[in-house]
Amino acid sequence: MLTLFLLSLTGVLASALTAAIGFGGGVILVVVMLIFMPPIVALPMHGAVALVANSARLVLFRRHISWRLWWRFVLLLGPGTAAGLWLFQGLSEEAIKTLIGVFVLTTLLMRQNPFLRNYQFPEWSFLRFGFFLGVLAMTVGAIGILFSAFLIRDELNKEAMNGTLASFAAMGHLVKIVGFGLVGFPFTEHWPIFLVMAPAVILGTILGRWVHGHFSDRVFLVVFKTVLTLLALRLILWEGILQALWP
Repeated sequence: MLTLFLLSLTGVLASALTAAIGFGGGVILVVVMLIFMPPIVALPMHGAVALVANSARLVLFRRHISWRLWWRFVLLLGPGTAAGLWLFQGLSEEAIKTLIGVFVLTTLLMRQNPFLRNYQFPEWSFLRFGFFLGVLAMTVGAIGILFSAFLIRDELNKEAMNGTLASFAAMGHLVKIVGFGLVGFPFTEHWPIFLVMAPAVILGTILGRWVHGHFSDRVFLVVFKTVLTLLALRLILWEGILQALWP
């Protein structure tokens, strides 16, 4: 009972953070779930809980979602997941997380270059982003950080960024659940975890949506970039290099 209480409390706080700034809670949630259960259980169940949280966020921000970017993103998501099941069987989780962190930091640093500051990825590039996320979906617990930096775009305000991130993340977790189901993970055996955590993340999402409404676009962007940078550094230094050197 104590474990379920701590997991549900983490679910409220993590989903509130994600709904407030667009991402970040998934990293916290998967870390806490890995404390109480082995990775072979934590990652699939995190996907199921995160699907509920992001679906709730999608509903709350539905009027602001950029569907132009969404359909391009999801088009190659399934094939990417199939490719990921084959490609990353021999690559360590530490190496993958380090690469993700470097990739995100590089994307953010590009915007500090005077020649690239106003560069925005063309809409067709979201086809590649969807495939890339699908490749990594089965290996990485929290996937919001993978594509957050790409949504810093002139035409998207803070609500549009948050809602579009929710739509991306929901689809990413959905294909991850399907993938784990295809390889035989027994979701029905772990229903108490889902039954307790699902209402918790819905409550957290509603609270986070209220907090989000009190940010200005400018403050939101500063917080967004700061948290994204810190999480990228954490992936590189703590979950990547240090875990590889001292497992």
